[in-house]
Amino acid sequence: ESDIRVSSGQAQLNNLRFNFYDGKGKGKIVLNLGGPNMAYHGQTQLSGVDMAKLLAGFPSMRGAMTGTLETQMTFSGVSASSPDPWAGKDAQGVTTIRKGRWPKLQLNKTLLQLAHVAQLGAASGDPSAFSSITVQWQLAHDVMTAKSVRIVGTGITVDGSGTVNLAGPGALHYEGVAEIEAKQNPLTNILADLSGATFQNGKLHMPFVVNGTLDKPLFQLKANSRFNPPAAAKPGSKQNPTPQTIQDLFKLLKPKKK
Repeated sequence: ESDIRVSSGQAQLNNLRFNFYDGKGKGKIVLNLGGPNMAYHGQTQLSGVDMAKLLAGFPSMRGAMTGTLETQMTFSGVSASSPDPWAGKDAQGVTTIRKGRWPKLQLNKTLLQLAHVAQLGAASGDPSAFSSITVQWQLAHDVMTAKSVRIVGTGITVDGSGTVNLAGPGALHYEGVAEIEAKQNPLTNILADLSGATFQNGKLHMPFVVNGTLDKPLFQLKANSRFNPPAAAKPGSKQNPTPQTIQDLFKLLKPKKK
């Protein structure tokens, strides 16, 4: 539903209201019709959007995430024939997704392994679950830049930033710090040194990177180079080899199955 105002070379959709994947939207859109291609700009707000239903329309993202989305954004672009659906499109905004799961990422799986070995109290439960993800983002053509990302997960809080290329497979590159409650003791000191973590105010702060693609994200700890000199990467490999030492340590300390 919308109020419409038409003038020479321009159309305005004011008080725009619409339903969107079990949620609601509202906003305003201005269409400039004077040139060879229609240009547009506007702003919109969404609330109560079902992420699972939204992503079901994208084959590569189907089943990637659940939760409820809300967002505020401004956008602009030109409607022109192009093989690139993101060409000429710009936007920015703040998006929050609440009470969901991200099964393909399992961001704190490695941290949960560390928590189990070092007996850190707070990390437990579903490694793919989160209570909220808040992103301040900007879209410029094919690249979406997250100026800030904050994830509140199962006993873990994550702050980071990075980019995702929406063209092709959706290449990711994010960096950040995960924060988990911890008690300082000799074992956690050793693991902290290996993982590059630091203790502060009763919490273990662990730097990490996320590479890979939207469909296959790869979460890795930034291991401390003092204990793990970087090994030569295999030809064509983009993975950081140093966290493998931490993974080997986890395997060594895990209880043996009877």
